[in-house]
Order: sequence, then C-alpha cells, then structure tokens
Amino acid sequence: MTAPIDPRATTLFDLHDLASLGIEAWLAGRLRQCAEWFGASGASLFLSVPEVPGTFRLAARAGSHATAPDDAVLRTGEGLAGTVLELGSPMVVDDPERHAVFADRGVKRRDDLGCAMLLPLVDPQGERHGVISLSRRREEPHFQNDDLALAASLAAVVGLAVANARLLHRVEETARLKRLAELGQMAASVAHEIRNPLTGIRAAAQLATDDPAVAPDCLAIVNKEADRIDRLCEDFLVLARPLRLRREPATLAQAVEGAVFAAQADFRAQGITLEWAPEPNAPTLAIDIDRVRQAADNLVRNALQAAGSGGTVRVSVQGSTMTIEDDGAGMEPATLDRLFSPFFTTKPGGTGLGLCNVRRIVDAHGGTVRVESAPGRGTRFEIQFPRNAA
Repeated sequence: MTAPIDPRATTLFDLHDLASLGIEAWLAGRLRQCAEWFGASGASLFLSVPEVPGTFRLAARAGSHATAPDDAVLRTGEGLAGTVLELGSPMVVDDPERHAVFADRGVKRRDDLGCAMLLPLVDPQGERHGVISLSRRREEPHFQNDDLALAASLAAVVGLAVANARLLHRVEETARLKRLAELGQMAASVAHEIRNPLTGIRAAAQLATDDPAVAPDCLAIVNKEADRIDRLCEDFLVLARPLRLRREPATLAQAVEGAVFAAQADFRAQGITLEWAPEPNAPTLAIDIDRVRQAADNLVRNALQAAGSGGTVRVSVQGSTMTIEDDGAGMEPATLDRLFSPFFTTKPGGTGLGLCNVRRIVDAHGGTVRVESAPGRGTRFEIQFPRNAA
C-alpha cells in the first residue's frame, strides 16, 4: 500500500500566488521548496528560450551545492538535463556511465555528485518548457522511486503553469500591440480630420490679409471650421468617457421603432425599401431607450447608405435581439476586422465614430454584436441584449 503524502507536500502544488509573483519568481520559490522537501543539496531550473529553439537558460537555483553559473545554458540532447529534455521523461540517475540511456552519450560522472533527479517541464501538447535538476552528494542517500513519483507530479503542474503563463504573456503582448496600432490609427485619423478645417482657416486668414474687403466672409469660414474642430474634440472626449446608462423598463421594439420611423422619409427619397418587423408581445427589458435608439439609428442609416437605390433594408426585433440587414455590396474581411475601431471609416466625410459608439452602447448593456458580411452578399448586424436585464 502506498504511504499517504505528507500534507506539507501539497504546498509544492500551490498556484494561488502565481499571478501576483510572476512566473520566474514563483518558479524560484517552488525550486527552493523542492530542494528542501526532497533533501537536495543542489537544485537548478532551466527555461526554454523561445527565440532559440532547443536552448534553455538558467532561471533559478537553490541549495548549498548549487553550482550552475548565472549565465548557464544547456541544449536539448546534451548532458544529463539535455538528454532528459530530449526524451521528455523524468528519471533518477546515479552513475551516468553505467546508465542504459547515458552510457553511449559520453556523459561523465561528476566526482561530487552522488545522485540526480531530472524533471522535464512538458505541457499537455508535448512542448518542452524547461527542466528541474535536483542533486545529492555522494555521501547522501540516493533518490527513491517514491521521490520520483511525487516529483514527476510536481513537474507536470509546473510545466502546465509555465505553458499557461507564457500563453497569457503572448495574448497580452498581442493585445498591447493591437491597442498601439489602434491608437496610431486614431491619432492619424484625428490629425487628418483636424488638418482639413485648419487648412480652411489658414486659407481664409490669407484671403482676409490679401483683401480686407472679403474679411467678413472669411470670418464666417473661420468660425465654421473652428466649430468643426470643436465638434471633433467633443466626439473624442465622449469616446474617452465612461458611458452611463439610464435604464428603464421597455421593449426593444419601443427603442428601435423611433429610429425606423425617423429614417422612412430618407428611404423613400432614395428609392430604398425599408421593412420593419417588430415582435408582438415582446418581453420587457431594462434598457436606456435613448442610447438603444441611437445605436439603431446609426445602424439603420448605415444600411440605407449600403443598400443603394432599389435595395432593401430589413429591421426586425425578436425578444432581446435586434437585426438590421441590407442587400448592398457587403464588406471585405479586412474592413470587417476594423469595423468598430474608432475613427475608421470607408465613407467620404465620415468620422468613423458611429459603429464605435454602437459597440460602446451594446457593451454597456452587457450585450453582444455579431456582424455577417461578404462582398456582393450584403451585411447583417445582430445585436443581442441580455434577457435578464428586466
């Protein structure tokens, strides 16, 4: 019968402080615990270098006889640890010169080393993230099978922790780069939008200087362009502020129908059919009617522009879902990817804030936005609000 594991050993598997410490500090702490728990006089931990496949650098060491230098590097297939990394299996090694795995690899026994326990850090996909080496001197007792079983379980937990931490880092780095790219696009768009009215102001000022008789007309141009810059700045500030909702009991159709009725005259003038299909006896939700109408108005008018003369736009409400669909030209995948980015627009004279504000309104309600579009097949927006909002 297997002896029960000492409760103190469970601390080796504790992940609660991983997020607060960071992966390397957490690993250094676990390595110290391993050295103490398994009675190792020396311990080292190597982590893979993602930029150099097959290479591992020293990340931590512990124990009174830890000899690895600060800049120590090992490679897959070289030495004890490198061979274990290549094989991907934990093992205990007493004398490498007499060991079946190491005898033909030319690995020599160290005079001061009595026994080593080597633990590759392998994730469930088989990727090697590192290796832990625990050693005892010649005069110390050798590691046993029970030690290896517990250590192998620990290595599996540590390997998974390293894999998850690195995956999270990649996700965060990707998100950071995406935010920087979006900020760059926003800055370029804002600069472009401001430069246009500034050009008009400069031209008006030059005209007034050259011909004082046209100064009143030029002053009107200056005021108009200054107002345009002011509106752009206000739009930018609104985008930066948290969105506050004034929720009240209402059906989704009550909010959407205002946008539909307000757009009917424009649809008739442009020869575009507008179909409105509200659900009878729709459930009552807790929504900000004005904000939802604002989102619906933006989507309906976008569909109007996309449909073109002779086209059709269908607006419907089913329960907590609003759908706006047009049979226009559709969008390329590259456009879809940037559709909700601030200041991104494909319309001449557009600000690129309309769909960004739609997303903000829906997100503030806890809802979701789904878009389906393809060139030549039109576009379909589906906005779903939480059913438990009422």
